[in-house]
Amino acid sequence: MTLVTKTTWKAAGFPLVLLALNVFFTKELFTLEYSQYMGSIEAAFISISRYMLENWRDLTWFPLWYGGIPFQNTYPPLLHAIVAVTAGVFRISPALAHHAVTACMYCAGPVTLYFLAARLTGSRWSGFWAGWMYSIFSPSYFLMASVRSGMGGQPGPRRLQTLVCFGEGPHITSLALLPVALLALDIAITKRKPWWYFLAAVSMTLVVLSNWLGAVALAVAVFAYLLARSGGNGTWKVWGTAAGVAMLAYALACSWIPPSTVRDIRYNAQYVGAFQHVYRTLPLFAAALLLASLAIKYCMRRFRISQALQFFVLFAILISVIPLASEWAGVAIVPQPERYHLEMDLAVCLLLSCLSLELMNASLARGSGKVSACQRTSSPGEQASSQRSRFRKDLATAPLRLPARKHAAGWARIAAGLLMLALSYYPARLDRRYARRMIKPVDIFQTIEYKTGRWLGGNLDGQRVFAAGTISFWLNAFADTPQFGGGFDQGRVNRVIDRVQYQIYSADGAGDRAAEVAMLWFRAYGVHAVTVGGASSKEEYKPFRRPEVFAAALPEAWRDGGDAIYRAPQRTASLAHAVGRQSLVRDRPENGLDIHQTQVYVQALEDPSFPSADFRWTSRHSAEIQASLRPDDLLSVQIAYHPGWHALVNGASRGVFGDGLGQIVIEPHCDGPCGVRLVYDGGVEMLIARILSWSALAGCLVWIAASRRRGATR
Repeated sequence: MTLVTKTTWKAAGFPLVLLALNVFFTKELFTLEYSQYMGSIEAAFISISRYMLENWRDLTWFPLWYGGIPFQNTYPPLLHAIVAVTAGVFRISPALAHHAVTACMYCAGPVTLYFLAARLTGSRWSGFWAGWMYSIFSPSYFLMASVRSGMGGQPGPRRLQTLVCFGEGPHITSLALLPVALLALDIAITKRKPWWYFLAAVSMTLVVLSNWLGAVALAVAVFAYLLARSGGNGTWKVWGTAAGVAMLAYALACSWIPPSTVRDIRYNAQYVGAFQHVYRTLPLFAAALLLASLAIKYCMRRFRISQALQFFVLFAILISVIPLASEWAGVAIVPQPERYHLEMDLAVCLLLSCLSLELMNASLARGSGKVSACQRTSSPGEQASSQRSRFRKDLATAPLRLPARKHAAGWARIAAGLLMLALSYYPARLDRRYARRMIKPVDIFQTIEYKTGRWLGGNLDGQRVFAAGTISFWLNAFADTPQFGGGFDQGRVNRVIDRVQYQIYSADGAGDRAAEVAMLWFRAYGVHAVTVGGASSKEEYKPFRRPEVFAAALPEAWRDGGDAIYRAPQRTASLAHAVGRQSLVRDRPENGLDIHQTQVYVQALEDPSFPSADFRWTSRHSAEIQASLRPDDLLSVQIAYHPGWHALVNGASRGVFGDGLGQIVIEPHCDGPCGVRLVYDGGVEMLIARILSWSALAGCLVWIAASRRRGATR
């Protein structure tokens, strides 16, 4: 019993120390409801969690952002689902639950990194130093001037800054789960059991369902891992096994990331910044990195570097190239490359921990007259013979770890540990002070975001609004008011919204017609109010270049200092309108001043000779329209078009298509009273995705059960 207890505490000691250290840094975050950083994107994530908590039975269409988007386009859902469950179980606000959950994920990151490093190096000490360095130091601070500037020139936990100041909760979550996915993959390839294949696939799925950047980092890490294992018998078996696990992972996740969502993310990502050229140059960069990786692999194999160290080197180089190429050379390999510096920090800490272990072993080997495995020399013939013998092993069943050897003596490990702790004491104190300054609450009731959101929720009766800046981020954390914008631009399905949004914010080229052009777009998209902040606005971003044009052209409905809400008068509050076919916008506008066809469309909306149409939501994904139409009339519905929408007119199926503005058009073929039922079900794609996802899960469970039964009968 004493032996078991001693062994257990020895195994748990290092991860518990790492967990305690990170809890010490972030302890205020566990009880923080609203942060002082109102410009953080965490507002959008809190909005999604609130929506999931209140609409958990109807997560198909999300009508609150961008004229509506499929729910899976709002953001990868894992973190928000955990937050919603936490808020519901503990009866706390989604904001408080968000901070508590993300604090847990932050603290878990170094712990999961410890387990990965400990397994691959075969040393708990190496795993501990990987987690310790990852907790205290940020290598990106020393490698990237933009990171140093963003941290005010003071070294600190960059991970914590991105979480608290910028709201990178999903990113931090994916970083915590990434080592788990790699660890599970390594065990699955080694043990070759259905249960481990399933766990590896699930862990990969969780990374992808946390954050898109995490998904890219996972792909890079898995490639580095597989390349490190390549070069001997069983190589193709390893690659084939990993490919099978990856396909299973996508099958499990595809109902949340179907091909259409991937396509939308890919398209929109190039416009969230100046990244339009990225997809043209990506194949060239990918080919160059592949060749460089093969060359590095060849050199490391010639020098008989352990496979674990090969993996650490390849992963660190491949993931570091993304942010450093952007920082040092201004080259964007992927959209938003600078954000991958957090993955670089993780990979560099892994590499440094492994190198420190190698250096310690090499030092002790020299002192004892022995030579370490990475430094051993022999004649060319002996080297060739040794390599042939070494790679005769079946790599599909050999764990990826450093060669077994006698590690540093106990006193040497203790001395090195005490030295590292002493050297870390001062940085840890700075980190704690840095964290204490960041993690501070705000009185949410005094913020302009809360005041504006509550007024819009109480006075617009569900009508769409053009909300600006941080008010847009926070609006749906406080109210169900639909808005023209939203909190995750990469998820838009309407390809016109970004052009219109830019025109309204900038008024570029509009001259004296700025208000007229803005009002035209408001009417075209069913926007009934706009929030505008002047120079003295309390809203952080102040995106309007000419806010004064709205005060002169629109009636003011509410004001708080430099912030105001203006009404945008419309003929009707309905989202459905009877129009003629000749009034539709046929071509997608080139920019926000390409308004000729839109003017014709808006004139039809304002024309009293067209019959009115009543629109009513019956659920989050369905609506009813009542109108008395003529045979040639069409119904224009100011909701973003998606192939998953279907219409029944007086019980009969009718055609639905998208116009040049990206909105729904129904062909009712109706003469007289028409009852239209509009339903979103995701279409054939989502049906196939759900079947595939549930079939994959059921198949895995049957496979595991059958495997265990066969094992029990042997």
